[in-house]
Amino acid sequence: MTRTLLAPLALLTLGCSGMDADPTLRTFEDCDQMERYMKDMALEEARYWWSFDFRGGGVFMANEMDLATAEDGESGASSYSTTNIQEQGVDEDDLMKTDGEMLYTLAGGYLVASRAWPIEDAAELGRVAIDGIPRGLYLLDDGVTVVVLSDHYEWYSDQPSPRSGDVPSRTGDYTQVTIIDVSDLAEPVVLRETYATGSFKESRRIGDRLFVVSHEDIDVDAGSGNLRESRKAIKKTSLGSWLPIIHDNVRQDADWSVDETRACDCTDVWYSDRLGGTELTHVNSLDLSDPDASFVGTAVTGRADTVYASPTAIYLGIMEYDEGGPFPSKDSELDTVIHKFDLGQAGSKPVYAATGVLEGTLSDQFALSERNGILRVATTVKPEPWDTSTWSSSVFTLEDDAEGHFVELDSAHDLAPGEEIFAARFTGRLGYLVTYEVILGDPLFTIDLSDPEDIDVAGELPVTGFSDYIHPMDENHLLTVGMDDGGDGGQWGLAVSIFDVTDLEEPFLQDRLIVDAWGSEAQSEHHAFNYFAEKDALAIPSWSYDGAGVLEVFEANVETGLSHTGSVVQEAVLAQTTYSYCANVRRSVIMEDSIWAISSAGLTATPLDAPSDEIAAVPFVGIDPCVDQAW
Repeated sequence: MTRTLLAPLALLTLGCSGMDADPTLRTFEDCDQMERYMKDMALEEARYWWSFDFRGGGVFMANEMDLATAEDGESGASSYSTTNIQEQGVDEDDLMKTDGEMLYTLAGGYLVASRAWPIEDAAELGRVAIDGIPRGLYLLDDGVTVVVLSDHYEWYSDQPSPRSGDVPSRTGDYTQVTIIDVSDLAEPVVLRETYATGSFKESRRIGDRLFVVSHEDIDVDAGSGNLRESRKAIKKTSLGSWLPIIHDNVRQDADWSVDETRACDCTDVWYSDRLGGTELTHVNSLDLSDPDASFVGTAVTGRADTVYASPTAIYLGIMEYDEGGPFPSKDSELDTVIHKFDLGQAGSKPVYAATGVLEGTLSDQFALSERNGILRVATTVKPEPWDTSTWSSSVFTLEDDAEGHFVELDSAHDLAPGEEIFAARFTGRLGYLVTYEVILGDPLFTIDLSDPEDIDVAGELPVTGFSDYIHPMDENHLLTVGMDDGGDGGQWGLAVSIFDVTDLEEPFLQDRLIVDAWGSEAQSEHHAFNYFAEKDALAIPSWSYDGAGVLEVFEANVETGLSHTGSVVQEAVLAQTTYSYCANVRRSVIMEDSIWAISSAGLTATPLDAPSDEIAAVPFVGIDPCVDQAW
C-alpha cells in the first residue's frame, strides 16, 4: 500500500487554479513575532471588511462567527443510565450528571442538586447560581465535587461577575470553569471560578484531567468609523491585546485569592502559512486532583469547527471557507484541516503532534475516531460547494508519522454521489455512514476497517428518510434517530430505527417507528439520546406537532424490535412555572424500572413501562427556564 503524506503534499494533487498554503503548525519564536503576525492579520481583515463599507456611519457589524452500577450497600439505584459519550474513558460535559442517588442539573443559570433515589424521597436539596450561561457539568469520582462550564458573551453585555469581586482585566468573551463542593447539599460552596478568554467550544474529562477548548475572535478595532481609524487602532495595540489570559479566583477560607496570568506563552501559540486571521482556539488543561493546580495550555491561530477527543489526543477540525472573508480557500474544493494534540501526562499541557488536510467537510465529532493510533475520518466532498450534484463521500485512515504530518494509509471515495453525510459512526473495527438526498432516501453504508491499509466498503442499504445519529446496540445492531415520511410523501415524523448489520454486505432495516413529532434535540445532540441496554429502553425528547416538548420512551430490543411505550409530559412541573414554553424536556435518566424526564423547569419520574403515569415531580420553583435559551 502506497502511503500518502497529507500535509502539505496532498494539496498538489487537486489540480486547482491556486494552491492553499501549507497548514503544518509551528510556534512563534517570540512575542514580537506573534504581535507582528496578529497585527498583520488584523490589518488584512480591516482592508477586506472596509472594502464593502459595512462599518460606515458607525453601524456595528458582528464578527464572523452506559451503564453504571451502584456499590453494594449504597443508597443509590442498583442500575442507572449515564451520559451518552462517544469514546469509553473520555467523559463529556452534559446538562445533568447522576451517581444513582443524586441528580445534578443545570437550569436557568443554576446548578440544582436533587435527590432522585429512592423516588419516594425525591426533592430538591440545594442550588447555587452559576456566573454566566451554564453549558455543561461534570460530577467527579469523589461524589462531592461538581465542575460547571459556562459562557460569557460580550455582545449580551454578560461580563463576568466573580464572587471575589475582582473582574478580568480584558473585556470580551470568556469561558468559565466553576468548581463546587456539594458535600453539604443544602449549601453548596463555590471553591473556584476561573475565567479563560474565548467563548466555550467543547470540553472533555479524562481521569483527573479536564480539557477545555475555547475560541475567540479578537476585534481590536471595534467602534472605528473608517479604514483609517481601524488601522490606527490596530497599530496601537500591544501584546496584551492578543495573548489569552486566565483569571483565577480561588477560595481561601472566607477570602479569595486572585491571580491573572497568560493562558500560555507566545511560544505556545501555533500558526501556519494557511492564515487564521485574528481568531485563536485555546486548549487549556487542569489537574482536578490538585486543588492548587494551575491551568496550562496552548493555542492555535484560527477557529476549530469540530472537536474530537480520544483517551490520548484531542483533534481540531477546521473547515475552509469556499468564498468570502479575507482568507478564502484558493483551490476549487472545500478541505478540512485536522490538527492533533497529544494530551501527555498529568500536569502537562497538550502538545502539538501532527496536521493533515483532507478533501471535504466533517458532519460532526462522530466523523472522527481513533483506534490503535489510527485516525478514521469521514467527509462529504464538495468539488463545487453550491452544486450538490457534484458532492460525494469519502473515508480515510490516517497515521501520525511523528514528524508533524498525517500519512494516508488508505481511502475510499465517490460514495453516494449527489448526497451529503448526515450521520457517521466508527465503532471497533467497523464504520457506518448515512447519507441523504431528498428523492432517493438515505443509504446506510457498512465499512470494514479491520485493515486500515485496505478499507472495504462492504454494503449499502437504501431506505426512505434519513438518520442524524447512529448508536451501536451491540456488535450486530445499530439504533438510529432521524426523520421519515413513510416513503409515501406524507407528513414527516421523528423516526427511530434498528438496523441489522450482522452481514456487513447485506445490512437490512429490522424495524422502524415514526412518531408524530417534527424533530428531537437528539438528532443534533447525542447527550439527549438515552439508550439503556440493561432495560432495553430508549428515551429521547421530541417536539410534537401540537407544540409540546415531551420525552418519548421506547422499548428497543434486538430480537423483538421497537415499540413506543409512551410519552412523559411534565404536567405537575410545568404548572409551577410561568414560562412553560421554554421548558422542553432535554435529558433523561433511567433508574432501575423508572425514568426521570429533565427540563429547566424541573424533574418528573414515571414508571419505565408506563411513561404517562407520573409518580414524582421536583419543580425548580423560582427558576426562569428561558435563561437557558440564550444558547
